[in-house]
Amino acid sequence: MIEFDGELSKGVIEKVTKRYYLNMVIIMFIACGIVSIPVVLLGIFFYPFVLIFLIVNVAIFIGGVASTKENVLRFAPTTVKINKNEIEITQIRLNSGTCRTLDDVKKVLDYGDYYRIDFYVLSKKVLCICEKANIKQGSIEEFEELFKDYIVRKIKQDIITKK
Repeated sequence: MIEFDGELSKGVIEKVTKRYYLNMVIIMFIACGIVSIPVVLLGIFFYPFVLIFLIVNVAIFIGGVASTKENVLRFAPTTVKINKNEIEITQIRLNSGTCRTLDDVKKVLDYGDYYRIDFYVLSKKVLCICEKANIKQGSIEEFEELFKDYIVRKIKQDIITKK
């Protein structure tokens, strides 16, 4: 059994938050754009007071983007236990836990100081981050041996994008 237990470090939280923040901006931009087009057309051609709803649309966009860091912290796991056939993820802040089988694993991304496990089927919001410094039982070598067919190294890509 391999067990990662403990709070994520500030560095890992910053990296994960940056990724989810970018995704949230794109999703909110698309969603607000879809709503804004009919509102603008209605306002221009029929009812000018409808343009007031654009303010609501902008507020929803800002609220959705601003809540990203809190969402990442809320869904971040505190314990990840990996057995031979299942992964048990415990999220203390949500008072919940999730079990996934190893067959559900799509890929394991290695970012250097942490792993992110992606699954094929999303049930509830599952954020599976395993920080290497938080390993309590087992070893990194055992983890990499278990997921050898799924590991994608992202370290070089991060170095290239920083230049």
